[in-house]
Amino acid sequence: MIDFRNTAPLSKKISTLEYRVPEEHSFGDHVRLYQSKPAQNEVVKLQLFIPGGSRFQSRKNQARGAATLSLSGTAQHTSDQIQEQIEYWGSSVDFDSHVFGTDISIKALKKNFIDTVSWVFEHHVEALYPEAEIAIYQQTEYAAMQRKLTTPRYWAGRKSSEAVFGPNSPMTGYSDLEDLKQIDRETLMAYHKQWIQPGMGVWYLSGDTDASTISALHDIWKMLPNAQVQAVPQEREFSPAAIKHIEHPMENTSQVSMVLCRELPAIDEIQFHKMGLLNLILGGFFGSRLMQEIREERGLTYGIGSYISQTTRGNMWNISGEMNSQNARQALEATREIMQSMIDNPPSGEELNRAKSYYAGQVRSSFDGPFAMANKMRGLHLRGYTYRHLDLALDTVWSTDTAELCALADNYLRPDTFYSALAGDILP
Repeated sequence: MIDFRNTAPLSKKISTLEYRVPEEHSFGDHVRLYQSKPAQNEVVKLQLFIPGGSRFQSRKNQARGAATLSLSGTAQHTSDQIQEQIEYWGSSVDFDSHVFGTDISIKALKKNFIDTVSWVFEHHVEALYPEAEIAIYQQTEYAAMQRKLTTPRYWAGRKSSEAVFGPNSPMTGYSDLEDLKQIDRETLMAYHKQWIQPGMGVWYLSGDTDASTISALHDIWKMLPNAQVQAVPQEREFSPAAIKHIEHPMENTSQVSMVLCRELPAIDEIQFHKMGLLNLILGGFFGSRLMQEIREERGLTYGIGSYISQTTRGNMWNISGEMNSQNARQALEATREIMQSMIDNPPSGEELNRAKSYYAGQVRSSFDGPFAMANKMRGLHLRGYTYRHLDLALDTVWSTDTAELCALADNYLRPDTFYSALAGDILP
């Protein structure tokens, strides 16, 4: 008789991926809107990606401030009045500015969707950035920055990033308290006019949509100010710091934050999955080597993980963890040992199969829900990928073998190629 309590359930090999390619709609001379498969859920979501972001700002906090305060008031309505109308419809609006651009997300019941979009765009375009709202924003950001400056995690991330990219790179737009005082109305309005006009963006539509929704959005788009996407500025050259290990001692804390990072080249749409699988095994899920060996077996950290993020020059591999002061140096050394083990003892057998199953499951589940495909499309466009990235995802993962992962680790995961930073109560 099989003891099911001690026998893991058999997992099905996920080898197929079915999805519907979004329908493209041209606004003007270019495809501006991608419509996901309609869903009968009475909710519509519009996501805009407007190229620009903090890499174009002339002053720190300019991009974030301009996006955050986009609905802070016009000649006709105050910030409170604008928000009250959005809440009356039961809608939600979110702005997010990052290094590559500005995202605007509008979600509403189908019956109120077009009214919400019209209202948001009208007040976004006519934003006046009242001085009183800017003052409130500065006070809020100042308090948040003061809290960040007391955390080891902030300083470990900042010091390691600045070692790789330099203090003035778009990838290290860390601001200090004095920078927040320099934000003014003229600066915000200038950025708003040039870099975050909805007509510049790519629109991703999902949820309960139909032809009348597309037509109404096209009519709204035709009323928006003409805006042209600007050329990306040349990023200034920077030679990474010669010292590979940085320590930032801090008082009034008993913890240490650890970060290891390095630059990676641009990853093509197939290699992305191979690198993703390698990262998963290193530190991308609870069953990873970092998590199991450093947290579960040795008890050196509260948590540890790794991820690969896109940068203006390619990509960056990050490994980070939190631990108490007594374990910091031991945890750093253990992390380096595990990184080296990916070369000396590359994933194989059950470890590799388990990771492939998990990765395939994550790929499949990432398409679940009526709004998921819009997120996928934005990711493809941001990286310059095609549908090939999706079509070959599962085949690529299942066909990746131990030798390939060992070669990738040998090229990109050698501990001596990573910068490391410790911040907090660092003991001798």
